[in-house]
Order: sequence, then C-alpha cells, then structure tokens
Amino acid sequence: MQILLYIVGGLSSVLGFFILVTSSKYQFRNLGLTLGGLSYLLGGVLTILKLNLWFVIVGWISAFVIRKIYGDPTR
Repeated sequence: MQILLYIVGGLSSVLGFFILVTSSKYQFRNLGLTLGGLSYLLGGVLTILKLNLWFVIVGWISAFVIRKIYGDPTR
C-alpha cells in the first residue's frame, strides 16, 4: 500500500509542478491555474510525507473547485 501512495503522491506532485511551470508562462496572473497547481503539488507532497490518501484526494477536489471558480487561461 505504501508503494501505491508514493506513486499517486509522486504523480500528483509532478502534475502540480508542471502546472505551476505553465502558470509561470502567464506570469502567475491567472489564479485558477496557480492555485490549482499548488493544490495538486501540496496534496502530493503531503501524501508522500504522511502516507495518507486523503491528502491527495482533497488536493484534487480543491484544485477542481478552484479551477472552476477562477477559470483557466483563455490564451
């Protein structure tokens, strides 16, 4: 079970990192992209550190809600 948590947490962290890199292209002006990437990244990192699946689930749900509220970049 620990290996599965490391894999899911690592994939979520990598996803969040690349979303933040993409957000840097827009100079962090879009809150939906920036906060969504941070949510993925923090959920993945906390899952790896605490070995609990709830962190990544809460991170994904909060990223979805944040990106629905603030939207994605239009360019």
